[in-house]
Amino acid sequence: MGTKEPIEKLFARKVKAEREQRGWSQQHLAELVFAQRGDTSTRAHRQLLAKIETGNRSVRVDEAVALAEIFQVSLDWMLGSEREEDLAFALDRLATSAQQSGLDATKIAESMALAERDLVRKIDYAEFRDQLAAGETSNIDGLPIDTLRALVMALTSENGRRLLSQSIAEFAVAATVRHADHETLTAKLTTIRKDSR
Repeated sequence: MGTKEPIEKLFARKVKAEREQRGWSQQHLAELVFAQRGDTSTRAHRQLLAKIETGNRSVRVDEAVALAEIFQVSLDWMLGSEREEDLAFALDRLATSAQQSGLDATKIAESMALAERDLVRKIDYAEFRDQLAAGETSNIDGLPIDTLRALVMALTSENGRRLLSQSIAEFAVAATVRHADHETLTAKLTTIRKDSR
């Protein structure tokens, strides 16, 4: 039977992994942790965080709670003692993440739409898109390279926004099924199974 990893080492490893997964610097995470306490002297705190991540300093309870909240994980998970009954926490975390992802994706889609509108005002986009949809591509060879580039970019961006809109809808479903009843969940599983075929 193997030995269990000490809690301090496990916690330190999880802090570092969660921080790196988000692409955050130690400085940024230190600012988030200590801002929750109203403390803004981050130079010293970055050093404390580095010591926590290497296991050279024990974490205080308030710091552990702040880190778990920032990473949106349970403190039990950070300490390696999360049990199966913490499924509710995991469901809430996924629902929250899906909701935030949907909001972020909506902002991206809106930004793309604005950029597309600016681009297509400068070319005869609607006519070309209609011709392309009808299978008429004979006039492509005579287009200037910048116009051709603009058309391809606009069509690709439009397609990307369409796919992003589908993803936003799926994020919304993921966020709302957290409190759905048995019948709704069963119907959704049936739909997912049909769509995956």
